[in-house]
Amino acid sequence: MELSPETLSDRLILPEDMRPDNTCFFTGHRFLSEEQKRFMYPSLVRCILHMAEEGYLYFCNGGAMGFDLFCARTVALLRQEFRRDVRLVMVLPCRDQTARWLYGKSGPDNIRLYHAVKANAQAVVYMTDFYRDGCMKERNQYMVEHSGRCIACWNGSPKGGTAQTIRLTRQAGVPIWNVYPAAKEGGQVELLTE
Repeated sequence: MELSPETLSDRLILPEDMRPDNTCFFTGHRFLSEEQKRFMYPSLVRCILHMAEEGYLYFCNGGAMGFDLFCARTVALLRQEFRRDVRLVMVLPCRDQTARWLYGKSGPDNIRLYHAVKANAQAVVYMTDFYRDGCMKERNQYMVEHSGRCIACWNGSPKGGTAQTIRLTRQAGVPIWNVYPAAKEGGQVELLTE
């Protein structure tokens, strides 16, 4: 199901039982090495399954390269193999999100993954049809407002979209589980506080 939130009423068309008390979202960095992903994967799976056990069955994902697509793929795999009740909701800044991805060496692979996870999502919401200034922040704000939990991959940098989303999430009082420390051998997930 594809939804275009061009009007306020369209923005509210989501799965009927999706609420902040059963919805978690992801935020994280765009560039992760294969080694970081390999170390982080078990902790990410445990976090998602823990959220599902607590009743958080909707997982909002912004569809960006890196952590977002890594998480979207993980939710889709968990849904297929273990938890048919988890739902992937793609909250996308614009319909042409991948237009600029062709310029990186991993661009074509990321575009294929993007379309694969989007095709497996239970709902897709767009902030706008075409890229415009502010649509990424609007997407992030939307996920914060519609979620009661956050799984993040944040290295602590005060700059960038992930840091901005961490600030929005903290301001909203939404708990954040940071899997970034698990991206190295022996690292653990941390619950972020002020």
